[in-house]
Amino acid sequence: MVFEQKSSVLSIHKISLFLSEILKSIAEIVNIVVSSVSTTDIVRQSYIGENGVFKIWNKGSIIIDMSTTDAETAINLAIPADELGL
Repeated sequence: MVFEQKSSVLSIHKISLFLSEILKSIAEIVNIVVSSVSTTDIVRQSYIGENGVFKIWNKGSIIIDMSTTDAETAINLAIPADELGL
């Protein structure tokens, strides 16, 4: 489970780096991700950012995003995820 910490002190970049480190560790032991974050930017960073899920997760993994983002973002993430076998 991926959690977003809301704080005026943490920028989206810092949140993304924090999440990516957690995700790297988790990817070594599980093959299912469920995420729920509040902004489209954080969703994109978490999945397709420099250290995003798509770069570290294994083929065949299941990724479920329950964030409150628009349909366009979900479609834009589903296409590369499918191409990667996620």
